[in-house]
Amino acid sequence: MNKLFPLAMAACLAIAAPGVYALTIRQPAPSPPQSPAERCEFFLLRLNSRERGMAYKALSAIEEVNPPKVTIEFEMRNKAHAPIRTTGSCEFDRNWGRIISFTLDGRRSQIC
Repeated sequence: MNKLFPLAMAACLAIAAPGVYALTIRQPAPSPPQSPAERCEFFLLRLNSRERGMAYKALSAIEEVNPPKVTIEFEMRNKAHAPIRTTGSCEFDRNWGRIISFTLDGRRSQIC
């Protein structure tokens, strides 16, 4: 049994080596969005991504200072229907550090 241990260990290393190599050459994760408009767009697109068959494209973004708010106009596309335009918005805290509430499809939600 002791004679088989080095052979078994070598086999395990040979099997694990490609996985370890793949992890080392994997591309780094994309950097998070930086501007308030980019952060709001990213946040709203993640919320919309749960709807199957719909594609969203941001058309315009407007930043307001008082209160800190970003409003984004989206175009929704579905293979069965013509494009539809909708808006979403994100309200930020005073220093634009984090999103405190958002409005999407006319419904407002508060983030705790």
